[in-house]
Amino acid sequence: MLNNVTGLIDITLRSQQPQKVTIQANRPLQAARLLIGKTPQQALDIIPLLFNICGTAQAYTALQAISQQQALTQEPTQQSARELLVLTETAKEALLRIFLDWPRLCSLSTTDTADLRYVAQLNKNFSQILFQQGQAFLLHSTLNTDATEQTTHFIDTLEQFLVEHIFQMPLIHWLQLQNNTLQHWAKHTDTLAAQSLHYFYKNNWQAQGAVDCRPLPHLDEQALLSALHSENAAQFIAWPQWQQHCYESTALSRQLQQTLVQNVYQHYAGSLLTRWVARLAELATIPAQMRQIGQKTVASQHHLGIAQTEAARGRLIHYVDIQAGIISRYQILAPTEWNFHPQGLLAQSLAQLKSKNAQQLQHLADLMVHIFDPCVAYQIKVT
Repeated sequence: MLNNVTGLIDITLRSQQPQKVTIQANRPLQAARLLIGKTPQQALDIIPLLFNICGTAQAYTALQAISQQQALTQEPTQQSARELLVLTETAKEALLRIFLDWPRLCSLSTTDTADLRYVAQLNKNFSQILFQQGQAFLLHSTLNTDATEQTTHFIDTLEQFLVEHIFQMPLIHWLQLQNNTLQHWAKHTDTLAAQSLHYFYKNNWQAQGAVDCRPLPHLDEQALLSALHSENAAQFIAWPQWQQHCYESTALSRQLQQTLVQNVYQHYAGSLLTRWVARLAELATIPAQMRQIGQKTVASQHHLGIAQTEAARGRLIHYVDIQAGIISRYQILAPTEWNFHPQGLLAQSLAQLKSKNAQQLQHLADLMVHIFDPCVAYQIKVT
């Protein structure tokens, strides 16, 4: 996640029964300390340089936390525009995984680089449409006037791209598929997304790694503040639990109520296939979500300095304390910490993978870790 600090997650899976999973994270969890002693605007300038994955969500969440702590009411149309950029980043991250990683993981042909050029520029292009000089996350950003027509065109173009390159049918129709028609779509549709699902079906891997999904619940901000201020705050950020339980914050936990995802989940629980479908379902909902974003204020009744954002990889939490115009404390809890908890849902899913072949077990583990989508590199060892 960091440009100037590396991190690595070591995962060990013992193939003998009962299978045992060990997850050890060497993550740069204290990078937020670099923001201490800075002004709020300096912090907002630094964050895009500090984070190179989910940078838009990081900047958005930082601005939300700072605005709340200083009781700054964001202008409604600016708030809506920034929400659009977070959704755009979620789409971009999902598309990059499909085009760059899924061919390797599912033994598929690579895609045309023209697709990648469009995807890679999504956030930059939309920022330029919405904000002057494309500067969306300043304390005093300025919206471009009369951007409505360009915004509509941008969303329509994104939807058409998804129809042509991912689903090959209207998005709403794809979301209405059932488990049996989904299998037919996967077999007879010539896109990387469809071929990856077909890869699971033809290998009979639909139920691999099946566990019950435990979505991360609403986190009360007063209780969250207490956890971040406790003597165990560092442990909470490194290995978070809520009310002594492990939860996940993933595309599956966010999309579990979607009709198609629920249908697949009823057959295979939180399996490898179900999680793959949930990632595609989330992507299919994004244009509609963009069109539904309305104008609303974000003035808070309290000034705790806590912001929570549903980002591409899960729920992102920032906490800031500002004294006399200078940041005295800054903490970031990333979704990877929830999802890669040593006793969490990934560990449970990996323990449910079944194969008598060590090489195949390694491959299944790679698929599962990928779909949980850590924001740093990982390595897997099967013993």
